[in-house]
Amino acid sequence: MQSPYPPRPPYPPRPGASPGESDRQLVAQLGGAEGGSRATALLLARHWRATHDYAVICLASSSGSAELVAAAAFHRVFGRANGGAVRPQLLAAVRETVKEWAAEDRISAALPELGKPTGGRGLRAARGVTPERR
Repeated sequence: MQSPYPPRPPYPPRPGASPGESDRQLVAQLGGAEGGSRATALLLARHWRATHDYAVICLASSSGSAELVAAAAFHRVFGRANGGAVRPQLLAAVRETVKEWAAEDRISAALPELGKPTGGRGLRAARGVTPERR
């Protein structure tokens, strides 16, 4: 028999975000003047931590460079907003940004984390995952 009192999260829901608003709906609002900044703020709030944490992993460093990479990934994904799940696009954008920046000598000189063999340099040397190899 089911309990008449279902479990609830230990924290209240975030104010301002209705649970029915999907990432797809928010991405559709990005180009509009009315809800664009609101949609951007909600998407950043939902996905910043995961994107930043993945940038830390890719760089093998928790320095400020991870924040730069995460911000660049958001810029890249929001600029081409093609719908679909946002988080996988952001994580792929982080990986591609680190690989591209590690290949650029001027950027690598400014961000030494990109030269680590376990960080950006290692990603640059790694072969990309294509659908045939999955």
